[in-house]
Amino acid sequence: MRSAYTLKTILLATAFAVGLSTLGFAATIQIITQNAMPAWQEAEHLISTSPGDGETVTQPVESVSLNFSKQVRVDQTVVRVYNDYGTNMVKGGLTINGLVISATLSPLPPGKYRVQWRSSCACNDASIDGMYHFTVKPAPSVTTFPPVPTVP
Repeated sequence: MRSAYTLKTILLATAFAVGLSTLGFAATIQIITQNAMPAWQEAEHLISTSPGDGETVTQPVESVSLNFSKQVRVDQTVVRVYNDYGTNMVKGGLTINGLVISATLSPLPPGKYRVQWRSSCACNDASIDGMYHFTVKPAPSVTTFPPVPTVP
């Protein structure tokens, strides 16, 4: 009789444990889905930049632009573009056009540049920052030769 009682206890305990683990899993899923942020509450983030991260450009770069997922506060946004010597090449203030912040630059000679930025979301003052790089190379030179005279 003793072994049957023990087996019955083991079976009940196992069923109880399985029930709890299933309940625990369901409760965890419910908590996760209830705490997931709706799209309108998602944190802002940087979508794209111009010039792009790692991009090599051969045309003159007059500004850098950062495209955000949400409206940012211009008064709490800082954009700096450093050359190889650590000189900030941004001149003047920032401009905003919708979700795009742009910084006007001094003329950029060929070289590597590091863009560092920091901003705050206009909706909740959440602060974000980041950094990326781009390279300016001289435009390829085009050599022209005088026309070859034709022999009659």
